[in-house]
Amino acid sequence: MRFLKTTTTLSSLLVASLCTFSTAIWADNNGVQAGAGDYYQNHPRVNEIDKRLQNQQDRIDNAEAKGKITPQQAERLQHRDQSIAQQEQKDLNKHDGHLTKNEDRQLNKRLDNTSHAINSDANGG
Repeated sequence: MRFLKTTTTLSSLLVASLCTFSTAIWADNNGVQAGAGDYYQNHPRVNEIDKRLQNQQDRIDNAEAKGKITPQQAERLQHRDQSIAQQEQKDLNKHDGHLTKNEDRQLNKRLDNTSHAINSDANGG
């Protein structure tokens, strides 16, 4: 059981690191613009995706801690969020740190699906 909790913790750290990395690339000393690119610290689409990823990670951790989902279910759900975070990073790299409206829609749709899966698993559905 200790190994499974460690695996879950490592997965949690990976998701948090990906979220942090995706927002960190926009910050500079003034918090406005970084480097020669067009990176902004407070890009609304990026912030929304990152907040949702963190919220879902918290929900997964809480559901596992309360015994509503198994460690295997938690790992599967975390893998889904990791995949979304990786896609976000690819999209950001394509557009100098921005998400297009279409990319934002696609990421939010995947987040919606994962959110429903979290609810379903946590409620025995």
